[in-house]
Amino acid sequence: MQNSFSRISWLWCGFSTREWGDLSKESFRRRDTSFNTFAQSLGVTLENFVLMGQVHGNNVRIMNQRDAGSVIDQTDGLVTKEKGLVLVVQTADCLPILFADVSKKIIGVAHAGWRGTLAGIGASVVNSMTQLGSDPKDILIDSGPCLGPCHFEVKEDVFVLFKDKFGADKDINIERKGKTFLDLRKANFKLLLEAGINPLNIKTVGRCTYCQPENFFSFRRDGNDFRQMGWVGIKK
Repeated sequence: MQNSFSRISWLWCGFSTREWGDLSKESFRRRDTSFNTFAQSLGVTLENFVLMGQVHGNNVRIMNQRDAGSVIDQTDGLVTKEKGLVLVVQTADCLPILFADVSKKIIGVAHAGWRGTLAGIGASVVNSMTQLGSDPKDILIDSGPCLGPCHFEVKEDVFVLFKDKFGADKDINIERKGKTFLDLRKANFKLLLEAGINPLNIKTVGRCTYCQPENFFSFRRDGNDFRQMGWVGIKK
């Protein structure tokens, strides 16, 4: 699936659909056919990919060539300015976020579930990119398919945490027919603005994983460990 970065000639980037099969960490570690086939479609090998442990936190790591072909434990964000590395975020319902500084050629990815969103994973990636020389105003952001507010129902304890974080913002904290829901896209949009990102530089695919079983895996709907992925890499 193409995204708003597709016009940037020096990037590999996009969001996969379920037609590619399972692209989870486990599939990568087993070197499954689905992952190999996907890599070949990009014109890379599995040794170009860098994956994350994805533990629903805000830890971000800066990647170098020695990290190629690995899974970085205890991380939910990666950044790099190294050519040939493809940074990967794997999701079923959480929000995958891609970052690209078109001025300095610095890239990043974030895995933003509700816990990571509250922990500020998006801002943590922006901060790590600034350590490499980025100015937040030059960073472009694209977020992929995730569980939409139509289906992201949460219990009261989680809803209260979001109300504490975002106040009475009814676009993020949604009450409907006696139930409580969240909008992860809008929550992360607001936090990225606070991190200094230009609102015009934030794009989203805007598709719900639950609503489109023909296109996406959804843990909330299916209850399995299959994943699609988002990726961004600097071409050699």
